[in-house]
Amino acid sequence: MLKQRIVTAVLLALVVIGTILFLDARAVAVLFAVALFAAMNELVSLTLTRKLPLRLLLAALVSALFLWSLPLVGIRVIWYHAYTGLLAWVLVLLLLRAYRHNGHLPFPVRLSLFLFASALLWVAVQGLVFIPRHFPQGNWLLLYLMTLVWVADIGAYFSGRAFGRHKLAPSISPGKTIEGVAGGLALNLLWISAVWWYSG
Repeated sequence: MLKQRIVTAVLLALVVIGTILFLDARAVAVLFAVALFAAMNELVSLTLTRKLPLRLLLAALVSALFLWSLPLVGIRVIWYHAYTGLLAWVLVLLLLRAYRHNGHLPFPVRLSLFLFASALLWVAVQGLVFIPRHFPQGNWLLLYLMTLVWVADIGAYFSGRAFGRHKLAPSISPGKTIEGVAGGLALNLLWISAVWWYSG
């Protein structure tokens, strides 16, 4: 299982790194549209329906709209996106907190979660695609942001396996532990320090 996970992660990382560093902005946009499609498929399954055709249809629609909207995104729009993402986070957390003891969420709540989380995913991915198109050394900055996620995941996985004792959120993800979070944060701090030292 671990070997398969490592091989898959390495292959995906090579695709992402190669696309970001060696291909143009359109290829980066398509890459993140595929990632958005996968995330939307999972989100629809968690909130609205598990029926595969509807999940794929909604995910494809959102991804297509995402690609269509990219030429409309400028620096002013991206700031509005940042505020929208922050508001979406707050609304999602408030809904989850209000209904945290419910075994089955009513449809209006699930629909609201879908809409707020969709907005959050949309603005996050648009922000990532915006970076290499509008910032100096934007490709490297985007890659650095991606490595922060990868390093945190690696640190959390291995420290959780080695030292995990205290569950973080057992009702949501039983395998996650507080020790795993601490390991992810610690390895990320080391990575940030190494990049800062290397970049002078």
